[in-house]
Amino acid sequence: MTTTILLAAASCLMISNPDQRAYCKALESGRQTDCTAIADYALRTRCKTKLGGEPANCYTISDTEQRTLCLAKAKRS
Repeated sequence: MTTTILLAAASCLMISNPDQRAYCKALESGRQTDCTAIADYALRTRCKTKLGGEPANCYTISDTEQRTLCLAKAKRS
């Protein structure tokens, strides 16, 4: 199991986009606090929601597509 975690973490480091890399790392760690490294507001909100945050926060995202993605992630969590 430790090997799987290390491989996943290593794969996050290979992502060139800083926000996507931070999102990947946050999902791997499972900690909402790691979402704060994400500059993009919609992605940061989606990250926090996916990791147990309040789904109502998705409604603060102005972009309709991003808001829909956030709500979909919240329903699956």
